[in-house]
Amino acid sequence: MSYLVNDGIAQSNSLEEERSNAIVYWALAGLVCCVFSASVFGQWILSDIHFSTVPITAADEVSDAQILRIRIVEVLSSLVALAALGFYCLRPVLQGKSIPMEGLLLFGAIVSYVLDTSINYFDYYMAWNKHGINWGTWGAFFPGHTGPTNYAESLFWGVPMYLYFGVALASIQLFVVKHLRNVFNCGFMVALLCSFPVVFLFDLVAESTIIRTGAYSFPNTIGALTVWKGSQFQFPLYESFMVGIYVSMYSMLMHYRDANGLTIIERGLDRFSFGAKFPLRFFAACAFSMLCTGVYFGGFNLFAMFSDNLITLPEYMMYGR
Repeated sequence: MSYLVNDGIAQSNSLEEERSNAIVYWALAGLVCCVFSASVFGQWILSDIHFSTVPITAADEVSDAQILRIRIVEVLSSLVALAALGFYCLRPVLQGKSIPMEGLLLFGAIVSYVLDTSINYFDYYMAWNKHGINWGTWGAFFPGHTGPTNYAESLFWGVPMYLYFGVALASIQLFVVKHLRNVFNCGFMVALLCSFPVVFLFDLVAESTIIRTGAYSFPNTIGALTVWKGSQFQFPLYESFMVGIYVSMYSMLMHYRDANGLTIIERGLDRFSFGAKFPLRFFAACAFSMLCTGVYFGGFNLFAMFSDNLITLPEYMMYGR
């Protein structure tokens, strides 16, 4: 009997030790993610061919009003992203505090932006307006990429989406979750599930509004799961579903903390010196953000495999040939 007890204690200690090393595992994974992101972006930036604005020809001409709408989207998106960075990163620093995990996840989301081109990994499932401020895309340097590699990724509203549809929207979801738990006296996971429609509708309204400006489009979707089907402004509902999963992953991380306020990816941080804590937390955040983004694009591409609703877009929404 004593052997069984001792064995149980040993297993418990082993599990506890593994949990305490979580920060190391996540940080190592994050370091790999950062190297991968830097490699792909670096090759793109140093390219004489691919790092350039997608050419606009006479066939791509649009009205000044439409260009103005796109610029408004770019400015507003950038301002929201800057506000998130200011709130979660700059404000704590000015107050003499360390940057919380929410702030580090914002930087992690930027690192994970390297995966954005994978939405067109196999085909042209998301179309970008050539009039958006862009320097092309890095698809030609993304491993295994077989889709188009010459389209106009708009960096001034594309990157910000990763910030306000990630941490910022997760903060809103957690607010809703807290309210639901207070009203219905339910557990976190039940409240999170009940809050999912809020995130879904938020994304549906927000993305549909941006699409109406002509900034981007979904040209090839599953018809049965598409609203405004057949028009340039059609929208696949599974996009909002995957965004909901993406946001909920951030919400769960931000909710589950120990007595010291550490998330599950920061477990074991107290074992390290002050100088090592920031890089460990930063790389861990990068790994988690890359995981969330990978789940989103993996799910979207699984849906995209069954696309049966292809529309003809204006030339200014097409990729360069």
